[in-house]
Amino acid sequence: MKRAVSVISMILAVLFLLSACAKTSPSTDGGKEPLSLDTSASKSNTGSTGDEKSNEPDNSGVDSGSGSENSGVNDAGDDNHVEIVISPAMADAFDIDDEDVNGDHPFTSLTKNSDGSFTIVMTKGQQEDVLEMLSSTISEAFDELIKSEYCSFTDIQANDDYTSFTVKTDSEELGLMDSFMIMEFYTFGGMYNTFSGRTVDNIHVDFINDSTGDAVESADSGDLEAYFESIAAIGDYEYDDYEDSSETEIDPDSVTVVAEYTLPDSFGWYTRHYYVVRNDGNVAVDVSTNTVAYDADGNVVSSADGTLSALAPGCVALFYEAFETDAEVSSYDSVFSVRETYYIPVMQDLSIERTDIKGGAVVKVTNNGEIDAEFVELTALFFMDGKLVDTDYTYCTNDDNIIPPGQTISAQLDSYEEFDTMEIYMSGGQNYGW
Repeated sequence: MKRAVSVISMILAVLFLLSACAKTSPSTDGGKEPLSLDTSASKSNTGSTGDEKSNEPDNSGVDSGSGSENSGVNDAGDDNHVEIVISPAMADAFDIDDEDVNGDHPFTSLTKNSDGSFTIVMTKGQQEDVLEMLSSTISEAFDELIKSEYCSFTDIQANDDYTSFTVKTDSEELGLMDSFMIMEFYTFGGMYNTFSGRTVDNIHVDFINDSTGDAVESADSGDLEAYFESIAAIGDYEYDDYEDSSETEIDPDSVTVVAEYTLPDSFGWYTRHYYVVRNDGNVAVDVSTNTVAYDADGNVVSSADGTLSALAPGCVALFYEAFETDAEVSSYDSVFSVRETYYIPVMQDLSIERTDIKGGAVVKVTNNGEIDAEFVELTALFFMDGKLVDTDYTYCTNDDNIIPPGQTISAQLDSYEEFDTMEIYMSGGQNYGW
């Protein structure tokens, strides 16, 4: 996931840096015509044209594929400048806000409109330079995605206006991180077309198996709502509930704290406060805490937060807060928040088989459900005479970070401390629906 975030950040940083350079240096090409975006060509991370079909959009319009916002270019009143309207959604993506309007910015002018959109006036030379740099940076991002150990991509091509992407993969089905990248391709297309002035109805992504040439999956930005509806149906959720559930607060008493444990690290840097919680309600929830830690004299020594996602009804799980202090923590004052999750829970469909070995245990987790279990994490607590003395954790998934339906994955948990009892908990395991 860090890779996805860094690619977007790189595009934004380069965009504003280049625009600043174009403004502070006298332009010798301010009279250039705007870029003519010939969609008959194809762009690839390898530089070849390939056989990608063009996807000439109609001009009825949407931005990055959200289906609700428009961006556009108008003549700014002379032959050397263009006026670009940035929708509120795309302004958030570009991190444009009131401070930019009132402070330094690289454009000829930048104003905020009453509907939350922004109007940018820039030279046509700046516009062309920005589009060329965006194209180059997106191509570099393709290379990084292909090299990434988290994705299965072997080649990525795009048409000239970045409204159609063809992605080759060495897998027969998309893994979790592969699916995350769909939104990144939508963002690439949205960013490019925002500054080109085109309005597009859809950004399309095809995933093709590199060995067989068979279609693995396709995605369209215009179908996002239908996509989430289909995902929600898998978990027997209504779409409206799925979409808005993160705003639904649940009575904190529906989650019971079964046990609490404290364990300082050996370096004196952090003290971890562990909660074992059970969902006694009838809906899957996200649990969060905000806690203040005190020493034996009642002095505040630190504060920390904790989170647990997609705790299914009837399930027990573990999470912790990490207090950055070398003081000995004696007590806590915690505030719990419980909300209905917008993830699709799968913990209720996972079973654990534990075999104790010297110094730890081997744990087998089986997915008895019908959908992938993602990022399943196991945590072991090791006790001596009833006192927590050590912990260990590991993810229990395959190379795609999932446990497919009907499959069993094993993992090992160990302790370097002497212990007489051990408890093992499972967390995560939610299907994100992306």
